[in-house]
Amino acid sequence: MNYAAAGTIIGHEVINAIDDVGGYYGIDGAASDWWSADTRANFAERKACVSDYYSNMTVKAYPETDPYPVQGARIATSAIAETSGLRLAYMTYKDWEREYGREKLPPGLQEASDQAFFLSYAQMYCASNTYFGRWRQTVAFGSAPEDVRVFGVLQQTREFAQAFQCGLTDKMNQEDRCQMF
Repeated sequence: MNYAAAGTIIGHEVINAIDDVGGYYGIDGAASDWWSADTRANFAERKACVSDYYSNMTVKAYPETDPYPVQGARIATSAIAETSGLRLAYMTYKDWEREYGREKLPPGLQEASDQAFFLSYAQMYCASNTYFGRWRQTVAFGSAPEDVRVFGVLQQTREFAQAFQCGLTDKMNQEDRCQMF
């Protein structure tokens, strides 16, 4: 199940190398604007979709306050890299599985290697934050707490919905997914 955690991190970083920041650096690391105008426009459209999606999410930072909105515009590039990294890791895992067969899984997951893959991804972000920590992550740093990150990525991943046989109206099976890499 290392493909989910390690593969997502590696995939995330690979996508960072070619995203709207990495697009300003050539293969040698020198400044070089190698994206075409069409590529930039296409990425901007996809990034706007992700920004809007996350901007509709909220974080309950303190019990006595209203939830804070996630700052979608600030996390969109990272969310694209995370979702794309997970999908790249999943495709690589499926290639490995076709070549070597299903791996041995923990009891109760014998027939659900895809489910185990996504559970392994989510487990990577297990955390226990204080209310202040959630506020700081969301408001001060413009990031998303771990639960928002995991739910956001998995809701945008069609393969997750298929693995868990989510119904068409289930919260974890978003009808309008943002198209990414």
